[in-house]
Amino acid sequence: MKFSWALIFIFVSTSFSGMSVAAPAANEELKSIEESIYIKRRKLSMSQLYKSVLLAFENNGYFVTFEPNIGKAMRPYAQRWGKDYNKNNVEEIRSMVLSNPWHANKIANADPYLLAMFPITVTLIQKGNFTTILFVRPSKVAEASRGLAAAKELENDIIRIFEHII
Repeated sequence: MKFSWALIFIFVSTSFSGMSVAAPAANEELKSIEESIYIKRRKLSMSQLYKSVLLAFENNGYFVTFEPNIGKAMRPYAQRWGKDYNKNNVEEIRSMVLSNPWHANKIANADPYLLAMFPITVTLIQKGNFTTILFVRPSKVAEASRGLAAAKELENDIIRIFEHII
């Protein structure tokens, strides 16, 4: 799997600022990113969307085991990192680390190496009045695996949850 985290932040920052990317090459790169990463942007605050996502996971058989506040963890380094700190002015970054025993078992049965995807992470970022959900698509990780069908099922289930809450 080949992608650049920098491109993700470029996509997010241009989306938030309302700018459109005009160059065909840039559009192709963004399309490629969206093939590997589920991206859903909503005009909601982080707290509103985060609570909805958390509750939806819990109501659909997922266990959220850890909730790192990445933005808060980065803030103490702002002075040390200087001009390299938060160049895209993302206001908040939070993640959820979650698991679903049924999907974990199904994936372990299909290809135990795909358990590297567990626990699953979902990241939400806020900039301005918009919060964006980011989720690495398990089907992209499992492209060459005999567990591809199980990975697609997991991916579709998580995306179904997102689509029902937003």
